[in-house]
Amino acid sequence: MFKRTDTGAVHILFLIFVLVVALAFGALWFLELQANEDAVADKDAAEYALDEMTDKFFFQKDYWEKLAPFMGAGIPPNAPVPTEGMNVNDAVAPLIATLEGDLGNIGNRIDDPAARPTNLRDAWDPIINRYQVLKGEIAALKTQIGTHKADVASRDAQIASDTADHAKAVQDLQTDHEGTLSTKDQQINQMRTQNEEFQTTIRDQQAAAEKERETFNEEKKTIADDKEDLEGRVRQIHSEARIKRATNEPDGEVLSYDPVTGKVFINIGSDDMLRRGTRFRVLEVIKGTRHHKGWITVTNTMNGMSEAHLDEGVAPDARDILMNPVFDKNETVRFVFLGTLPGKYNRETAERILGKLGAKVEGNVTIRTDFLVLGMKESEDDDEITEREDYKNAQRWGIEMIRARDLQPFLQL
Repeated sequence: MFKRTDTGAVHILFLIFVLVVALAFGALWFLELQANEDAVADKDAAEYALDEMTDKFFFQKDYWEKLAPFMGAGIPPNAPVPTEGMNVNDAVAPLIATLEGDLGNIGNRIDDPAARPTNLRDAWDPIINRYQVLKGEIAALKTQIGTHKADVASRDAQIASDTADHAKAVQDLQTDHEGTLSTKDQQINQMRTQNEEFQTTIRDQQAAAEKERETFNEEKKTIADDKEDLEGRVRQIHSEARIKRATNEPDGEVLSYDPVTGKVFINIGSDDMLRRGTRFRVLEVIKGTRHHKGWITVTNTMNGMSEAHLDEGVAPDARDILMNPVFDKNETVRFVFLGTLPGKYNRETAERILGKLGAKVEGNVTIRTDFLVLGMKESEDDDEITEREDYKNAQRWGIEMIRARDLQPFLQL
């Protein structure tokens, strides 16, 4: 039996033990992430039972002696104070059953089914062992956490460095971009200014070109008018020159007349570039005055003389003069050939003979050309004779055109 004066100390020790058990169960519950909720409830029930037993310790001495073996040898027993009518066995039986249940479930609560302590004192070893394991795991987790924190810190530092580098690169790019934009803006403004100046220049040039075009058209029209006037004057000069030659110097004279055959012989021949079909006016000179007698047409040409036929008028006499407005034996007759010459003489032969007769063969029609000889096209692909520029110029300037067959009288030697 314990003395009443020791009851307070025992009670305090018992409370300390209970609190330690409660803290152990609380720590286990916290570390197991609330997996030991039932153990906490059991602990509360045990604490309630112990509190009830403490209150009644003074009258439950036998109750405590039966409970002491389950609490461990190092714990002094406390005799409860019994109440009236309370039976020790009946009072202690629920507590014993509860403690036995708690002791039986400790292995499952701490994830060690083999741990089955027989008293509360022995229950400390598996709890402490589990606590050490959990403490080691917590330490390992803390180490891992520390490692992860170091990695995170290193990565944060790297990210911060990369972010700073990126920010600097972005700033540099932005600065370069702004500089580029500024340069481009300046270039665009300069190009716009140049474009405006260019447009102004184009407008000025277009206006000047339009003015020059108008001036050119006016000058072209003036030139065309002048050309037309000049061509008219050329035609007039050709006509006037031939008429002048016809009215001044006679082209020849009659040698004789055969009244039987009607042939008239004249002193103009092929060497004078006379051609068959040339028509002469016959004039009689009486006391310096010329009197018209009629017209003759050349029918055959020879060297030094020609035969003619009396077309109209009276019979000519020897020494009657001959006049032709388009014939002049005293000037060089100029020929231009257009196309090839069919028949006896080719173009090269005709040019050689005409040269010997004093005529001149030129390559193109000019205002001084006397005759344009019309031949045949060189090939089927060539332009028509009448479509060529020389033909058109001859028409424009009033130049006499003859066919190739009419050239034969001029080529007789």
